[in-house]
Amino acid sequence: MNLFEGMIIWTFPDTDIRAYKRTIEESGFRAIVGHDYIQVGKPYTKAKMDSNEFGKLLKKKRRAKDITRQDLSKEIGVSQATIFDWEIGRRLPRDYNLKKLKELLDISEGELKCLIKKQ
Repeated sequence: MNLFEGMIIWTFPDTDIRAYKRTIEESGFRAIVGHDYIQVGKPYTKAKMDSNEFGKLLKKKRRAKDITRQDLSKEIGVSQATIFDWEIGRRLPRDYNLKKLKELLDISEGELKCLIKKQ
């Protein structure tokens, strides 16, 4: 489905709108939720982080703290496979998981800003 700003998606009262909202947000738009509709809002202008470089940083920090993937996955609340995907650069963590990682592994904002892709 091609999304555009201002588009309205009507929903039924018993519809779980989280899937719609996630799809809209993953497409780079804001999702404005109404009573029986979701409106596609303005696009996000968010810089992208280099996933490979983030993975290297995550692995380095995890090993420096002597934490296993299994222990880290339990602390964050994700699977070990997800931690592995982050470390090899296959995916980036969502914002709430990134916040937990920063706290657990003492990752600074400066270190993360260095990972922003130059566009």
